[in-house]
Amino acid sequence: MPEEEGYTKDFAFDCTKAWKHDDYPLIEIGTIEVDRNPIDYFAEVEQVAFSPATTVPGIGYSPDKLLQGRLLIYDDTQHHRLGPNFKQLPINRPQLIDPNNNYLGGNQNMEIRNKFPHYTPSMFGGLREDPTKMEPAWRVDGPAGFYDYPHEGTDADFYGQITEFWSLLDPADKLSTIQNIAISLAKVDPMVVAKAIEHLNKVAPDFGKGWRWT
Repeated sequence: MPEEEGYTKDFAFDCTKAWKHDDYPLIEIGTIEVDRNPIDYFAEVEQVAFSPATTVPGIGYSPDKLLQGRLLIYDDTQHHRLGPNFKQLPINRPQLIDPNNNYLGGNQNMEIRNKFPHYTPSMFGGLREDPTKMEPAWRVDGPAGFYDYPHEGTDADFYGQITEFWSLLDPADKLSTIQNIAISLAKVDPMVVAKAIEHLNKVAPDFGKGWRWT
């Protein structure tokens, strides 16, 4: 989805919503090849530090609220879990080229660098940012500290996509969905059942009344 179009769609930056594949077909970007099992489980599995903030330079981020929070929280979690130099662990390092940055020192530091200076900018030279690899500019519209989804907090927000998905199901799939829900609802308090049916009615009338078929 082009960025500009994203700002006009009420589901584009909301991780609880889906993008229809008919409108936005999946794009193949590569292949993950699994050709061996871990040799050292601790080194190769337990010390893996996944974070959405770890990307190829030049890739930007969307204003998805959940993503924006995780960009900060995930790296902070790995810092406390594995130490400040967790990106130096072999399992967390790029496999094609060595990192070229100013990270240096601290406990668990495994690198010995005979490079000066270790900071930027400096009159002595050192690393320089490549403007072609900077994160793309991020559009700001209104308050920069808060982003409202269109229709946020309304029935259109809560039920719109579910209603559309329900309309795409054939009768057999609808019946199967209703039966699965009914099996679970049969085990709970009638007040909970009534509340659930209230939500189903807001999705679609035949969804809310369907439990009577079972």
